[in-house]
Amino acid sequence: NINSDPHIIIILPTHSTVHLRNDSTGGDCTTVGSWIGSTLTCALTQNIVGTVEINDGNITLDGGGHSISGPVSYGIFIFGASNVTIKNVTISGFDIGVYSSFSGSNTFSDDRILGNVMGQYSFELNSSTIRNNEISGNSRNGLFLIGIGSNNNSIIGNTISSNGDGSALSSGLHVSANSSSNTVIDSNTLDSNVGSGLILISRGQFDQFDYQVSNNDIKNTVGVGIDIRVSYFSGT
Repeated sequence: NINSDPHIIIILPTHSTVHLRNDSTGGDCTTVGSWIGSTLTCALTQNIVGTVEINDGNITLDGGGHSISGPVSYGIFIFGASNVTIKNVTISGFDIGVYSSFSGSNTFSDDRILGNVMGQYSFELNSSTIRNNEISGNSRNGLFLIGIGSNNNSIIGNTISSNGDGSALSSGLHVSANSSSNTVIDSNTLDSNVGSGLILISRGQFDQFDYQVSNNDIKNTVGVGIDIRVSYFSGT
């Protein structure tokens, strides 16, 4: 017998991963944008629902004002690829908006990282620049930079606001690196974050605290404006 009762069919959007690679089409770039081979640039021509994974170094993702949205684990995922540039894109609705690990000489600029659990999480990031981004409304942390190999990074001119939930280590900006980190934090606005505005942790000797913090506007924090800690390891 054929059941003639009406049925409801629900079609859910797929959350695929767009892979960007150094090849003739930029991996999957041509499915979402234009691939400029001479500069290894993927210029988005549409919004993306899902993850963009950078598989090779020297690639630029130019959002051109388009968005990458969840809900999945990562908005942008970078593992081991260096000399990567992420610019002009809005990233929202993820567990982690921008994830990078074991990479260096990257640039993250003019992005809007909004409404994620954690805005940007970078582990073992070195010699990289995070500048002129809006990092706001992320429920756990705005920008979280950690790792004993996280050295020589610059965090400049960002607006980091309304992040955090008041739980332990929730903050607008959290940097935890080794004693020779040489991290520059300059000309950022940290406004209305919950927990701490800025957390600095040095994993080394007390007299080798090497963060260069200047010209930042830290205000309206629900909690501690600047939280400085030293975690000493003897190496024995």
